[in-house]
Amino acid sequence: VLCPPPRVFRGQNFESWCRETGREELLGEWDDPDMRSEEVPRGSQSVTVRWKCRSEECGHTWHTSPGHRTGPKGTGCPSCGGKVVTATNNLAARCGKNRREDVLAEWAHPDKAPEEYTQGSAQRVPWTCRTCGHE
Repeated sequence: VLCPPPRVFRGQNFESWCRETGREELLGEWDDPDMRSEEVPRGSQSVTVRWKCRSEECGHTWHTSPGHRTGPKGTGCPSCGGKVVTATNNLAARCGKNRREDVLAEWAHPDKAPEEYTQGSAQRVPWTCRTCGHE
């Protein structure tokens, strides 16, 4: 069995950049079975790889380019950042964690549950006041 030749590119590869800049935590989140971190340029926007959050509580996997992780506004886990709904990042989970079950008691959406929204969602949903019943 012949191995494919290594990919050739200009510039620094992702792995060496992480080690030289002290960003080894990114290597710990690299979770792509089809591509190795030393095969990809550090600022690549054209390649999408799989990442896995290192937080034991989260463990979310997502796809984005190495360039999005290493740029000036480098992105992190979208779940930990409150951008996507997961089992640990949703309105119900956050209310429970923050001891705000009173907020959930006022939820009045007829078709959707608080588990389907993030804490910072911009979507409008109906609520009913527990004190006066006003919607």
